[in-house]
Amino acid sequence: MIITELLAENFRKYEKLHLTDLPEKGLIAVNGSNESGKSSLGDAICFALFGRTNQLTDERIGKLVHWGKEEAKVTLSFRHRDKYYRLTRVADTEGEQTASLWCVDDEAALADTSDEVTAALKKLLGYGYPAFIKTFYWSQQGSDDNRADTESLQAMAGVKAYIGLEETFSTEQEKLSTELGKIEKDYQASVDVRDATGVDQDWLPQLVEVRDSLEVCEQDRRGLTQNVNQVRETYTEKHSTFHQLIRKNDRLGWFTTLGLVLLVLALLAWALLTFSPDLLVSVWPEVTQQAITVGRGLLWFCVVTAIVTSILMLYGWNLERNQISPLYDEAAVMSDDLQRSADKLNVDMNEYLGEDTHNYLAQSGLLYEDDDDKKWQSDPVHLEDLSERMRTYKADPLETVAAADGVSMALDRQNKTLYRCARAVDKDVEIERARVDDYIVLNADVQRYQKLRDERINGIKVREKGRELIKKASMHSIRSFNRVVHGRCQELLSDFTQSHYTDLEIDNNFALKVLSEEKGDYLEFEEISAGTQRQISLAMRVSLANTLAESTDANGQFMFLDEPFAFFDPERTAATINRLHESTAGNLSQVWVTVQGMPEGLDAAFMVNCSLENSELNPDS
Repeated sequence: MIITELLAENFRKYEKLHLTDLPEKGLIAVNGSNESGKSSLGDAICFALFGRTNQLTDERIGKLVHWGKEEAKVTLSFRHRDKYYRLTRVADTEGEQTASLWCVDDEAALADTSDEVTAALKKLLGYGYPAFIKTFYWSQQGSDDNRADTESLQAMAGVKAYIGLEETFSTEQEKLSTELGKIEKDYQASVDVRDATGVDQDWLPQLVEVRDSLEVCEQDRRGLTQNVNQVRETYTEKHSTFHQLIRKNDRLGWFTTLGLVLLVLALLAWALLTFSPDLLVSVWPEVTQQAITVGRGLLWFCVVTAIVTSILMLYGWNLERNQISPLYDEAAVMSDDLQRSADKLNVDMNEYLGEDTHNYLAQSGLLYEDDDDKKWQSDPVHLEDLSERMRTYKADPLETVAAADGVSMALDRQNKTLYRCARAVDKDVEIERARVDDYIVLNADVQRYQKLRDERINGIKVREKGRELIKKASMHSIRSFNRVVHGRCQELLSDFTQSHYTDLEIDNNFALKVLSEEKGDYLEFEEISAGTQRQISLAMRVSLANTLAESTDANGQFMFLDEPFAFFDPERTAATINRLHESTAGNLSQVWVTVQGMPEGLDAAFMVNCSLENSELNPDS
């Protein structure tokens, strides 16, 4: 890309700036004192191409507008690969931009908006603003800080970002390590406080299990007591009812037997009268005379007796099945309830409560606190054969009531013990739960510190890994840079420094070193003078610019050098000028140079003189 014409209106100090008939080869010298507007030419070129400058981003671009004006406009005409283009960009005081790109040869608009122009130029030129500012644009800005040159070369080498990241990671590692040390102390302190509570995480579940076991035993004892009381209240009533029904059933049996006997006798009499009347003549002669009438009477008597006896038998069967048999079942249930209650009373306390529950109560001193506890085992209940006699209602109600009362009282004594123990364990559970709650709160602090500690440890590891990866990536850039230096920059370096320095490289620790022919050894970049540093930086910049111009196949490329000879002595200036002249014979055919006073030996192909007083610039070629 070669600039053929530059037109600016209301741009920075210039109300109008117009440079035409610019040579495509050679040095274009822009001469003037400080604040005369030399750098504004470079800003105008940079703004036209990318909508920003080296000092102003697009958000602050409104500062480029000339004081008192509404907008600034720059039109840049250039040749690229044998075609001519015209680029126009406008910005107002609010920073709003418009732009257009026109191909003069084809008479065709290539882009009509700022974004379209940016994309079209990137495609056309093969590079964007970052590459342009690091190769084809040099701005010394009068700085006497040699760190600027060091950073510039590191940026050219592609390792400046790596250095920044490595330093950032290193700083962050130190910060994380410091934080980790404090967190470790806080973590250990919180662990000590938590452990000082002496809470056993398994103890509360065990206490709850003991309490639940006691409550189950209480419920069991209450159920047994209810059953025994029910037996006491029910057995007397059922006993009376049962024996009344038994007596009634006995009477029915007697009448049924009598009916059967009468029926048998009547049938025998009827059979003798009917089939063997001669046997009755000597005994009962009157009967034989009325045999037919008597036989009929006997037959009807048998029928009536059979019916009555059948009714009595059916009623007795119904009485046995529906009233007496259920009473037997109820007696069996009452007998089982009373016997089961008695059996439970005689179970060993350790077996009944369970070993864990019994041991805890014993160790806590909750058992055997009063006489009722001691009677648990010392006063067993024996029913003998009472339960068996109850099944047939042979047991006397008074005996049954007395036995039920004894069992009920024993159950009440045991239940009182269970209730007292359960309530005591309830208090133990609440106390332990409060301790566990405190432990949970303290453990939350431990976990929080542990999480912070793990985060810091992980952060340190991540940054250590990042530094390792940065080192590997930077090695590639360092090798590439050193190849470029050895391949392209040695001659420029030698010429720019009058053969005092012939080689430049970056070592694995990102340090810039320059080979001194006089000392026969590499020197640290900071060891050499500021002027020599700028010569070396300029040589590197020209070398990289040549490389980029060649790679983009631009068929000629411009380069803008803003005061490259600042802090150069006359000898260095002359050497640099001569080498720049030679460079214009290659890919960098057009080199813009801003200077304060024309250096001796500067053979410019085009001269621009800037004045502090003039707000217009339209020099003759």
